[in-house]
Amino acid sequence: MTMPDALVFALPFAFAACAAPPPAKAPDPSDELSLLTVDYRVTSRAPDGALIVGGAMGVSRMRDAVFKQATAHGDVELELEARRLSGDDVVVLVRYKESSSEGGKIVWEPTLVVRKNAETSVVVDSIGGGRALTLALR
Repeated sequence: MTMPDALVFALPFAFAACAAPPPAKAPDPSDELSLLTVDYRVTSRAPDGALIVGGAMGVSRMRDAVFKQATAHGDVELELEARRLSGDDVVVLVRYKESSSEGGKIVWEPTLVVRKNAETSVVVDSIGGGRALTLALR
């Protein structure tokens, strides 16, 4: 092979090595619609650890989620406002109000960040031994 033949043979490989990288993958629109689920429960800090209120709510990337719940007798009101952060973390603003039959009241508004496949808790000492709020993200 002569020198000009070697150049002709090598040039296509040189250009192939300099080719532009493939375009970036477009975001998957289903990611915007995918829901994460926040499980919540408020329990008594008394020795029995009784469940006061609990359930689950979905959170999407497109908009914040707001959930309100009251017990049948209206003695407990719970409001959760959840917003997805970057990745799969969720910040939850909690508004909790409780009235006892003796006239005692709890007004509690913690804010928690929950990571996917994790659980986080916060407690308040108050009437009846206080309350524990636990959030889990799945």
